[in-house]
Amino acid sequence: MAQMIVLLSSVVKSLVVPKILGVEDYGYWQIYVLYSGFVGVFALGYSDGVYLRFGGKDYSKLPFKHLRASSRIYACSLATISVAICIASIALEEGLRSSALFFVGVDVAFVCFSGYLLYVLQVTDRFREYSLLVVSDKVAMAVIIVVMVALGVTDPRQYMFWDFATKALACLLVVWRCREIVFGPAAGIIEGARYYVRLCKSGLSLLLANFAGMFVVSAGRIAVELFGDITEYANYSLGITVTNLVLTLVNAVGLAIYPSLKRLPAGSLPSFFGRVDNAVGVVSALALVCYAPGSLFVAAVFPQYAGMLEYLPLLFVAVIAEVRMQLLCNTFFKATGLARLLLVVNLASLASVAIVAPLLYTITGSVTALAFATAAVMTARSLFSYRVLAKTLGLSVGCRVAAEAGVAMGFAIVSAAPGFIGLGASFVLSIGNLAARVFTAARREV
Repeated sequence: MAQMIVLLSSVVKSLVVPKILGVEDYGYWQIYVLYSGFVGVFALGYSDGVYLRFGGKDYSKLPFKHLRASSRIYACSLATISVAICIASIALEEGLRSSALFFVGVDVAFVCFSGYLLYVLQVTDRFREYSLLVVSDKVAMAVIIVVMVALGVTDPRQYMFWDFATKALACLLVVWRCREIVFGPAAGIIEGARYYVRLCKSGLSLLLANFAGMFVVSAGRIAVELFGDITEYANYSLGITVTNLVLTLVNAVGLAIYPSLKRLPAGSLPSFFGRVDNAVGVVSALALVCYAPGSLFVAAVFPQYAGMLEYLPLLFVAVIAEVRMQLLCNTFFKATGLARLLLVVNLASLASVAIVAPLLYTITGSVTALAFATAAVMTARSLFSYRVLAKTLGLSVGCRVAAEAGVAMGFAIVSAAPGFIGLGASFVLSIGNLAARVFTAARREV
């Protein structure tokens, strides 16, 4: 239910803002959205260490004195980083771009600290509290956007400010709920520092793996932001935003999988992997079905962004690869203690897309080339990770890997046909794929 509320608020944030802002102003708003998504890297592995260390534990049995001491050190480090980014953004003196980076800076302290406490609630299976808290800033921002649209506010800095303000409010709510972790008697400074460093070290591999994975997904946007103009960036960002709505639903399932896995006996993992794999296949197929109606919706509602329709099919191919990566591969890599392997896979993918994407864009000057590079690398990363995990669990998935690759390639080819021919062909293919997935999933369950 919480994720459904998040989805609705994401629809407001994603589809109403570009309608009220001009293309250029929307581009600057999306620069803020892009870089604020990377603030988690400034956790320096602390949150990820907590995620790995306390997965499956009982909340009441956490080492509160050590967590209080390390939390205070963590808060000080975040405040220092936040101030440094804000000062650097002011020194840039680049108008709206400088404003975007300033609000990214102030996001760091609040987003990272609240994210750490939300991780604690998530991995200790306290989903009721987690769900209520995780939607608070999303709902507040959706309401504020509706009000600003009604008032005709078209300054992107206003949207940046209120996005930060709602995140700060959400952080205060999370701190109040988890006050046992923040306030009260704590271990000594030296002991707290050692505990902080220990958690950072244990979570560093997962942090780097997650960061590399995020960079793979966002490499195209970063390349357009750095080398293209703001109009191209606005078009590409809206395409990413439309496809990312699918991932919001995926998170609803993915959040509960990790703590469930940590409670399972080792012998149950292959069976559980198969069940999650069935769900992933159906969700991925549903995502492809959304392409044709989504494309028609964008063409009708956002005619000023019609340029992105050229590469929207490739972004859908990329997002179904990310569905498998987030829902299945990432979760099982963490639960089976293969975070370092996940890091290697993501770093290899990052190197590939960081070299290929800017090179293709420089040669062709086409954003479609960037979308193609992103989709190809993300699909390869997803299928390779899937096969490695299946092999680790003693499962054979060679035929499924070939089928996944075939569907992705076929969808990209048929959707490239002009006009309604491409839309019709891609819709028929996606409906057939969905029927096959549902039939296969039902057969495997039997």
